Amino acid sequence: MKIRRSQSVPDPRPAPANRSPRRNRPAAAAQKAAARRPFPRFAALTLALLAGSGLCLFLLARWLILPGAQVGSLAALPAYNMVGKKNDQGNFWSMAQYHDLPPTSSGDGRLFALEALDQLGSREQLEQLMQSDGRCSLRAAEGAVVTSRDYNDLLQEVTCWFIDDIPCTFSDYTGREIPGTVDLSMGWSSGFSNLPVCYTVLFHPQQSAGEEAFEKAYASLVDDLQQLCSGSIDTFYSIETMLTTMGSEPLESAGMTWEGACALTDLSARMGHTLEQLYSSGNFPYDLDDPEQADALLQNHFSQQGLSLQILRLEEFYLVLISSNNATLGLYYSPVLETWCGLGLQEL
Repeated sequence: MKIRRSQSVPDPRPAPANRSPRRNRPAAAAQKAAARRPFPRFAALTLALLAGSGLCLFLLARWLILPGAQVGSLAALPAYNMVGKKNDQGNFWSMAQYHDLPPTSSGDGRLFALEALDQLGSREQLEQLMQSDGRCSLRAAEGAVVTSRDYNDLLQEVTCWFIDDIPCTFSDYTGREIPGTVDLSMGWSSGFSNLPVCYTVLFHPQQSAGEEAFEKAYASLVDDLQQLCSGSIDTFYSIETMLTTMGSEPLESAGMTWEGACALTDLSARMGHTLEQLYSSGNFPYDLDDPEQADALLQNHFSQQGLSLQILRLEEFYLVLISSNNATLGLYYSPVLETWCGLGLQEL
């Protein structure tokens, strides 16, 4: 059974003579205004709630991605071993996160190649990496000009600085001359925290390496690590010295803050002492010809020392990563040069 709504019936009583429809309009308008009045209050309350929730979401997002709040947010390096597998993404956080973004600085960052190569003491560092006996050199291309780039991330509170493709030539005592380029990068906190901090210097030879050269390079670098941990031959002595004596002045001259430069040099010294301690303990009992078997035993040895060891095969290099908590030292090994050719430091 359907129930119909009752319809209103007109009042049969006549309206008073003195009542005018026009005089009723203001009262009706007032009633309508009163009926509409709660809506602005509701809208204002809704907007306030939305604004508050938006602020909470912003602060939550900031907490999630701010380096000081979440350590892993800027971690660019893989957390697993990649021996025997190809991995092109083994970058430190400044390179991985900001290298390909448009620069935020508007100044003129042009430098001659020779000036750029000496900007951070990079040439001396690379020469110490490449030949511990000093019988090699890097020569910058005369007259070549390169550009430095800055990137400031206000939300993450970090600043990065890059110089790419500094043309130069590597030469050693054998008479080899191998042209290539050098890449430099720095990253540091622009907020109240001294972290994160990052630094890389890397020589890219123009020549490419074949599979046989990669296999030989892998065996050579694993042997160097065995010699380091067994205390027999300190093949990393020049690298230790370079790390423990890194100065802050060149970093500050390139634009890094004093706090960032101090954090980076402290990190460098700590990682240098880590190499020294690995050599001094000398308790790695093996000297194996099989690099894969030696690598597995070395990883276990590093773990017992409270460290982690990773050997990554990249497109052009091998990258050896030695980590302690949030601090990482990276050493690049070139199959073309048959020696170390770059270094990276990172702490989150």
